[in-house]
Amino acid sequence: RSIMFLKLKRDGRLKARLVADGRPQAWFGTEMDISSPTASAESVFVTLTIDATENREVAIADIEGAYLEASMEEEVHVELDEELSALLIELVPEWLPYLRANRKLVLLLLKALYGCTQSARLFYNLLAKTLIAMGFVANPYDRCVFNKTIDGLQCTIVIYVDDLKISCVSSVVVDNVIKELQQYFTKLTIKRGKQLEYLGMELDFNALRLFSSPQE
Repeated sequence: RSIMFLKLKRDGRLKARLVADGRPQAWFGTEMDISSPTASAESVFVTLTIDATENREVAIADIEGAYLEASMEEEVHVELDEELSALLIELVPEWLPYLRANRKLVLLLLKALYGCTQSARLFYNLLAKTLIAMGFVANPYDRCVFNKTIDGLQCTIVIYVDDLKISCVSSVVVDNVIKELQQYFTKLTIKRGKQLEYLGMELDFNALRLFSSPQE
């Protein structure tokens, strides 16, 4: 089944998102791993400490509609309710012959729709494959931390679902990594600077203070 969420934005726009209701979704005789990793809290704070200490250029990249970048690997159908089916047929009249007797449309998913149990895993696999193709290597202690040495400098990417934290001492390296990511994904929202919001935290890299030891 499907669920439609509506939200009235502050600027007056109405935002809608159609997702699958993955709660009743069942796997018949499959041992597929549908879990998806995210960066651990330790990885997030350790890399933030490195970013501040090395005075790295930090960029936060949000991949919009991230899950829909990944293709669905299994045959999954989603059912729209009567009202949504009627609205969709109004927009696409040629779909009228596919309307079922219960006045509902059933759609075959080609992309990993939000709400499906395997969608997060499919997107992680796509993103990890993309970063590896770009020359990054996953950290052996955390599959959501990737590193690459570029022009003798380490560039680090931390993955938390569809939010990426990209950092390097060189701003040019960060620029080039973002440009390369934009070749793979439809739309990225980029935020940069010394004051950033990341995973609900307010980061201020200007607040870094270095303390010398008592012996010094």
